[in-house]
Amino acid sequence: MSRWTGFTLAVGPAAGSDPLQEVAEFSSGGVTASIDAGVDISFEVRSGSPEAQVISELDTDVWVYRLGVPFARGRVVAVVQTWTEDGGDSVSVTAVDYKRLLNARHVQTDLVYTGTPQERIVQSVIEHTQSQTGGDLGIVEGNIVESQDRDRTYARGENIGQLLDNLTKVIDGPWFGVDADLRLNAFPFSSFPTMTTPITLGATARSLTRQSGAAMFANSVYVDGDNSATVGVSVDAAGLASDPRGRWEKAAGFPNVVEQATLVEKADGLLESSASPVAQWSIVMEPERWLSDAGFNVGDHGSLVVPASTVAPIGAAATVKDVQVYGLSVSITADGEVGVSMEAVEV
Repeated sequence: MSRWTGFTLAVGPAAGSDPLQEVAEFSSGGVTASIDAGVDISFEVRSGSPEAQVISELDTDVWVYRLGVPFARGRVVAVVQTWTEDGGDSVSVTAVDYKRLLNARHVQTDLVYTGTPQERIVQSVIEHTQSQTGGDLGIVEGNIVESQDRDRTYARGENIGQLLDNLTKVIDGPWFGVDADLRLNAFPFSSFPTMTTPITLGATARSLTRQSGAAMFANSVYVDGDNSATVGVSVDAAGLASDPRGRWEKAAGFPNVVEQATLVEKADGLLESSASPVAQWSIVMEPERWLSDAGFNVGDHGSLVVPASTVAPIGAAATVKDVQVYGLSVSITADGEVGVSMEAVEV
């Protein structure tokens, strides 16, 4: 099986701008994308194949093309070879995108930002790690849309991937990612494009599942930070005293936060997301429609037609919900069957 329906895989040196070898035969493969974590790429090939000879851990990249257009690029972080008694010899390859690579980087000198657009903080921190000896990942500026100003202090030794993830999770925080051309894109979550083709059962979708939000609910939160520099913050939801659900608590720790204002932001953000958990949907897409007019990607906004139901809170009549995709998974089996599933939240 040389190609997925509409997809091509290729490999080459991480230092190159283009791959050297198409992955011409593989028994299984998949691409999983998350709005927060980034992209994982995996596939399995014969150990004796030409592509297997090109691949080595940490210095090889994998390119994924969708209908001939770059879709994702990742660094090989694991190669597992398996031998079986029947003579089988295969290699399982795992790659992660360049956003995920930031989890292996740390702040080398204290960084202080005052009144700086949050998207420029992301860019500056990445430039900081790329300026270190051997640290250039090839990431360049892409679509940077400045929004809210922030004050941040990052100490030497802190994990860069975690710091930037924390920044995205405050109220009105930014989204950022590194695309297949290694361009850094950073902008508000509201700036993602809107797809015009709706998600409709029996047309663009094969199945829809509305997940429960009860496990994520809390109407009272407590967060703490660096105990030597900050004081813990407790926040209750308005109307807690009369809430028929009673009191539901959640706590979180941010030991590296040294700014009190930052800790307050985190408490407010945690309460906002916990007191009104958004409805989550699991969607199995029709692969051919996803490759054509319903090609949702992570972050995209769109509409979802909710089928008629008698179960609260959906109600009896069919309705249309605005949603945003936060997870995407594309898989292929050894016999060539392609599957596409998405995770989305109502917005």
